[in-house]
Amino acid sequence: MDRDRHPLLPLLADKRRVKDWARIRGVSTAPVVWEGQRDQPIPWDDLPPSCFVKTNHGSGWNLRYHDGQITLFQDGKVPEPQRRVLTRASAQALVDRWLRRHFSLREWAYKPIPRRVFVEEPLVDRTADELQDYRFYVFAGKVMAANVGSPSLRQRCQVAAWYADGRPWVLTQGLQLLVDRPIPSTWETLKQTAEILGAGLDFVRVDLYDTTDGIVLGEMTLYPEAGGPDTPTACPVFNQWLADCWRDAWQELGWVPGRWRSQRGAERGTDTSTPGRLRLSPADHCDR
Repeated sequence: MDRDRHPLLPLLADKRRVKDWARIRGVSTAPVVWEGQRDQPIPWDDLPPSCFVKTNHGSGWNLRYHDGQITLFQDGKVPEPQRRVLTRASAQALVDRWLRRHFSLREWAYKPIPRRVFVEEPLVDRTADELQDYRFYVFAGKVMAANVGSPSLRQRCQVAAWYADGRPWVLTQGLQLLVDRPIPSTWETLKQTAEILGAGLDFVRVDLYDTTDGIVLGEMTLYPEAGGPDTPTACPVFNQWLADCWRDAWQELGWVPGRWRSQRGAERGTDTSTPGRLRLSPADHCDR
């Protein structure tokens, strides 16, 4: 997947522009209250009392602004009392540093993204005290598996996870699964939303929130866990099952192997029998 160069990938990886992709498909996203470029001052005094400052071209580059205090949020794994507190000047410098960097060593889709900083209003979970993100593994427009995370679950290295029919995952090793946790009451709506967003794609992980304002897209994740070894779990049996789902999706959609592979990979004699990622036509962009 690290050699796929489909022109749609950067749009889906762009945390700002993917909002348009979702909007066209009838799916809401967190409201954006401001956006800018590198070296453009963040208007702290004009921001809502609580919000998140993010860049659009990477992962974990997130700040939280709450009651005048700025903290390094990242993915929320670090407990709030231990998060690094920033001054406005140091926060601006950090954001500008992020905007100078490529987040693309193994994740090519981030590289062509026009880099932006933007500010989102916070979301409120429909049932919990903290926002929970539901991550759906979608192959050829069909949800095959999902898990749910939150800052507190990540801090405890716990996860609740289910197959498409609501059965809990079965893993031989790795994650501490909360097997007694039931699926949410909005499970079918969450699944349908993920399948709408993943329609026509061989694979994408669709990250959704179940909020007081309805189902909201967080992001379309193209490289779960950065596509590293022993991911998305440490269980080889489960990972192989996901790989088989991907291969089945690739065959179901009738794609030619390597159509969007990088030329450099082809020159190295790279095996192109493994399914690639998105195989839509270059014209299938969200701004049509």
